[in-house]
Amino acid sequence: MNLPLFGSHSRWRVLLMLVFLTAVSIPAYVNILDAPFVFDDLPNIVNSPHIRLTELTLDGIINGTKGQSPFRPVAYLSFSLNYYFSRYNVTGFHLTNITIHIAVAFMVFLIAGHTLRLAGITRGVIPELSAIAWLVHPLHIQSVTYTVQRVNSLATLFFLLSLYLYILARLAQRTGKNNRLRAGMLFSGCLVSGLLALFSKEIAATLPVCILLYEIFFFQGLSLSRLKRPAEWLILIFVILIPIAILYIKASPVDRVLDSYTNKDFTLGQRLLTEPRVIVYYLSLLFFPHPARLNVDYDFPISNSPLDPIMSLLAITAIIALLIKAFYRPKHQQLLSFAILWFLGNLIIESSFIGLAIIFEHRTYLPSTFLIFALVTILIKKLSPSIAAVIISLAIITGMIWTHQRNAVWEDTLSLWRNCAEKTPGKAGPANGVGLGYQLHQQPEKALKWFLKAVQLNPGYHEAYSNVGGILINLGRAAEAVPYLEKAIALNPANHAAFSNLGSAMQRMNQLEKAAGYYRKSISIYPDYETAHNNLGAVLVDMGDVDLARHHLNQAIRINPGYPDPFNNLGRAMMRLGRTADAISYYQKAIALNPEYAMAHFNLGTACFEEQDLDCARRHLEQAARFAPNPVLALNNLTAVLVMQKEYGKAAETLVELIGLLPESATVRYNLACVYAMDDKKGDAIKYLKQAVNLGYDHWENMRKDPDLKKIRDTDYYQNLVHENTRKTEQ
Repeated sequence: MNLPLFGSHSRWRVLLMLVFLTAVSIPAYVNILDAPFVFDDLPNIVNSPHIRLTELTLDGIINGTKGQSPFRPVAYLSFSLNYYFSRYNVTGFHLTNITIHIAVAFMVFLIAGHTLRLAGITRGVIPELSAIAWLVHPLHIQSVTYTVQRVNSLATLFFLLSLYLYILARLAQRTGKNNRLRAGMLFSGCLVSGLLALFSKEIAATLPVCILLYEIFFFQGLSLSRLKRPAEWLILIFVILIPIAILYIKASPVDRVLDSYTNKDFTLGQRLLTEPRVIVYYLSLLFFPHPARLNVDYDFPISNSPLDPIMSLLAITAIIALLIKAFYRPKHQQLLSFAILWFLGNLIIESSFIGLAIIFEHRTYLPSTFLIFALVTILIKKLSPSIAAVIISLAIITGMIWTHQRNAVWEDTLSLWRNCAEKTPGKAGPANGVGLGYQLHQQPEKALKWFLKAVQLNPGYHEAYSNVGGILINLGRAAEAVPYLEKAIALNPANHAAFSNLGSAMQRMNQLEKAAGYYRKSISIYPDYETAHNNLGAVLVDMGDVDLARHHLNQAIRINPGYPDPFNNLGRAMMRLGRTADAISYYQKAIALNPEYAMAHFNLGTACFEEQDLDCARRHLEQAARFAPNPVLALNNLTAVLVMQKEYGKAAETLVELIGLLPESATVRYNLACVYAMDDKKGDAIKYLKQAVNLGYDHWENMRKDPDLKKIRDTDYYQNLVHENTRKTEQ
């Protein structure tokens, strides 16, 4: 007998379901395609040198599997492939996450169809409604929109695929000896998919137990006496996964658990008492996931005893009641009993004794799959078809609207963290996040205010001190930044970013030796920190050690080939060596990586000017003036180029713009007078010459000999001005 891959589902039904899931996901998630990288996306993706895969070589792929966690190579490789195809284009990352989410919902659909048949329940449209209801549920946003939580969704996809292949393998066994080969291949696929899940995220360690439970509930009819046939495969799965679990633990399990509480503000006992309340809260979010209840960083109160708060005891009682419900006469509510055990069992790693953060919404992603399926089934079976259809349809529509609304908060770093800070005003993390949002919006004063608030809320928050220092440096207050950065280092001597920021402060204060020392310390802590390599290279260029500077700048490029700053600094190094052509090449590379890189445009314009390529100089100085936050120097040099090109009208416009930036500058007005004189506009020339003198311009000898003023020397104002001030000088 030849079993179709999708069981009793027709191919058209399967194809239609895929199309429908995709269509439903569009209104729910369309507004996240440009959502920025946030929070843990930065160390795991943006700042990770390992995911920057540029060539599909074996070495490149192996390096692409590395990341902050050594046990998630599959997930990290997926990030590396995103980088390979679209670099840091967030749309590519989000499309991948949405595709994985659709695939998980599709697995829910497939598994639901087989499970209903095995449980003797008429299928109807239950698989379709279950998958759609799960797909649009707002509680899953963190696993989809939060890019780095692909580790969670990918693990769930392979987890469910493994279970699905196991189901197909067992069904193949049931059909007779002719399907032994097929069953063996499906069991092998089950094992491979399980390993892919495990190496996406550690939550997949519960897979063998879930498969065993599924076997007992749906293939053995809750009878343990008939477990002989699948036993060999279950034993094989356990035999393979146990050594891997030992690799995870490495040391004593007790020591590993206790070590996980280092630097936590709660104890093992407090966490064990708090998590039942967290699980009850997860259940409340599954039933009522209004966007106002969802958060990135919860301020969840810790339980100190079963009665402090009293909800601890009530939550423990509720979970015991759920377990009693699951084990008491499970044959009468087979699917619900299994769903309860599936939900609680798949929370046990992240919501029990391991010292992880107290609460995160993404932890419900895998546990909720069977629970939502069971709830949809109960509604359809217990209520009339019309009432059930109305309730489930309303739930799906509401879920789609709420998911879209909640995703709107994720569209911008500032809006996300402001939303979080409003919900948890007493936590330092959200305040720091708001500061980062304002920093990205080029509002440093507001960013500083929020970073200082984070420090006030948590005086031990070393990252906030480092951020305060970084903002003060950018505001030109380097000396004020130093004590904050020193405090950050005192709190965490391994804070490489604080050492790098301290180097920047010293660099701004022209203490280059000290700056170089701090950059070296940052690199010693984190050898792949491209910012410190680049900044050290820049300092070494200024110190004249060009060879060592080139070494560090090339290291920065090796770590991050898409980083434009080291190319700009290599250009400066080449200019030091008198190799202008090489400098131009490096500046061009920097601009290719960042077309709005004002300093690279300025440096390239200056280099072109030295090569007497006035068109090139003008083009890039114009770009520098356009993109620079303070374009004074670019406008000044651009004026010189325009004058050499005899573009006096353009030169005058540039100087008028410069007057707007430097309203008290006598020199700028004098230069404008010279330009108007060269353009034979005597009235305008005299006007600005008068303004220059009134503002204090008193270089009379220069004024008397300046050839640019030749055309106004016959005017009464010029002759009287020069004659009077020459006479005063001689006296």
